[in-house]
Amino acid sequence: FHNVGITMDELKRKILEQAIFLDEIRRRVYSVVLTFFLVFIGSFFAAGYIVSLPVKLLKLPNVTIATTSPFQYMDLATDIAFACAVCVVLPLIAFHVYRFLKPALTNNEKKIFIRLIPIMLILFVFGFAYGIIIMYFAFGALASLNTSLGITNIWDISQSVSQLAVTSLLLGILFELPLALVFLIKIGWL
Repeated sequence: FHNVGITMDELKRKILEQAIFLDEIRRRVYSVVLTFFLVFIGSFFAAGYIVSLPVKLLKLPNVTIATTSPFQYMDLATDIAFACAVCVVLPLIAFHVYRFLKPALTNNEKKIFIRLIPIMLILFVFGFAYGIIIMYFAFGALASLNTSLGITNIWDISQSVSQLAVTSLLLGILFELPLALVFLIKIGWL
């Protein structure tokens, strides 16, 4: 260390200064992982109720929703548990990132961030609801088209529910994108 002009004591002091931040990051990551795991387990066991909601929503004329394998429900329950855990954990990650960066943010950046949080949640809910509505009409149109062509509609429950969930989640995230751009413009990064 003599070649770089730093003593061993200075190096240890700098490492200890950074260790405080690393410990805080470790605690926050642990909190997020624990929350993800707990929500995943809870959603996995509540999957029967959660599956019944889109199945009732997808009650379309001339459509039979079916399973194609004995273990398909387990796969579907796992997918639903993962989606629920992601929906719960994403706002928690945003909260932890804000809390970690808060000391480095200016007062203006803090105010902007706090004002945008409720708008972000509202936009996500609107995007998610929009995805459900769009998929309902898309499923209805496809079912009518198949019936008019003389094709029987026997739809796989996993694919139908997964298509509905993924589209709705992605549209929820997409509806938040303009808000992220507004935040970056307001703080002067764009």
